[in-house]
Amino acid sequence: TLLYLIIVIGCQTMLWAQLARQREKRALTAEAKLVRTQLTALQLQLNPHFLFNALNGLNALIRDNPRLADELLGHLSELLRSVLASTDEPTMPLQRELDCLQHYLAIEKTRFHERLQFNFEIAPETLKAMVPTFVLQPLIENSIKHGIEPFRTKGTIHIYAKRTDKRLIITVVDNGKGLTPQYTNGKGIGLTNTQLRLEQLYPGDHAFSIENQQSEGCLVRIDIPYQESNQPASTTLA
Repeated sequence: TLLYLIIVIGCQTMLWAQLARQREKRALTAEAKLVRTQLTALQLQLNPHFLFNALNGLNALIRDNPRLADELLGHLSELLRSVLASTDEPTMPLQRELDCLQHYLAIEKTRFHERLQFNFEIAPETLKAMVPTFVLQPLIENSIKHGIEPFRTKGTIHIYAKRTDKRLIITVVDNGKGLTPQYTNGKGIGLTNTQLRLEQLYPGDHAFSIENQQSEGCLVRIDIPYQESNQPASTTLA
């Protein structure tokens, strides 16, 4: 009788453990789906403002400069295709991020021409690193809108990426007028969404800072775990 009781208790314990694992798995799956949904929603919020500006620029160019309008439409189409193709991808290799960014920068160049310059210093070993999808676009858009656009003089935006031990450090620096206290505190839509996405993807294991430089301009810095992609790196930077 004692042996029978031990067997029953053992079987029941195993059954409870199995049910507990199943419930935990379902909970983790549901949580993962929720996080993915939240990330997608945040991702999609980053695009409407830029799209509106691009369409306005395209409308102005159609009659005045059809060739440039055609180039702008091509870059816009490629960028939108990339956005649609990566809607369900919370992260992508830095290589792909930079490739997509080239279309965005080309569109902005049609607005500002020689007033806007970009400089890349990307360590080759970082091209395989996984980064939040389209993480650079809102940072650069913020630099253009609040740092470069208000001035009539030439502006330059520097994009850096380097690996430090097991960390990936991404920095965006401009030589504009800097940010008001409202944006320095991360209250802008693009900066707020970027911060929320980082919190979703790397809870307790990331750093995001934005500050005005002493001389001129603004510096935004992202520090995340270095996680490598298996895809080949072959990005060409403008």
